[in-house]
Amino acid sequence: MINSFAKNLLNFLLPPACHICKLPVKEWSNPYICRICWDKIKFIDGPVCPRCGMPFKSEVALIKSPDFLCGECREKRRYFTKAIAVGVYEGTLSEAIHIFKYQKRQAMAKYLNAMVTNVLLQRLSDSDIIIPVPLHKKRLSERGFNQSLLIAHHISKRFSIPLCIDGLQRIRWTRPQIELTKEERLKNVRGAFVVGAGFKPVPTIKGKKIILVDDVYTTGATVNECAKVLKKGEAKEVVVFTIARVG
Repeated sequence: MINSFAKNLLNFLLPPACHICKLPVKEWSNPYICRICWDKIKFIDGPVCPRCGMPFKSEVALIKSPDFLCGECREKRRYFTKAIAVGVYEGTLSEAIHIFKYQKRQAMAKYLNAMVTNVLLQRLSDSDIIIPVPLHKKRLSERGFNQSLLIAHHISKRFSIPLCIDGLQRIRWTRPQIELTKEERLKNVRGAFVVGAGFKPVPTIKGKKIILVDDVYTTGATVNECAKVLKKGEAKEVVVFTIARVG
């Protein structure tokens, strides 16, 4: 009780500074990013590639052909049916995810998850299970949590879709994708995942419609490799869901 009072008093006298504009965060529940900066998040609500979800600059292509794919999806094989993202990975949203993952502020998950609207999730309502992209045990030990699991847990609880935490296992340590080129990313994750979680029973994914959850879609290399493994495990369909994607 005393500690809570002291903390509230300290926040009133010395409010935390916004990680972006550095101004005090006042009258706003998020202690990391102020309301003004948070409102600058660019949501994805326009025309997108129906496969990978990349925003299109114009609706002309989709008007002529609703199934028109972006250049990369026409050239590369995608093992997932479609990818859906909440916002563009830039500015406030990229900083929020950086705070979440690398500064280990798990409380940020609350504000990121609040961006997942009912309208957005209606596109996933017929899914059978949710599987988060797993971390290697070495990285999980370093970070202390799996950011994709925290997002997946929120979606599972909010929309009553079963969460399968042992649907995939990362069996090989990989370098952080952010450090690599597009070609290196593909090689980095190749063969890194298997269905199941080793000592635990392999979950039944045969014939299931799966939501595969990650935090950021960059090139799609990681989620595509995961989807490939799930499809080999006879999953009926894999839909990718991320909080952000590179525009």
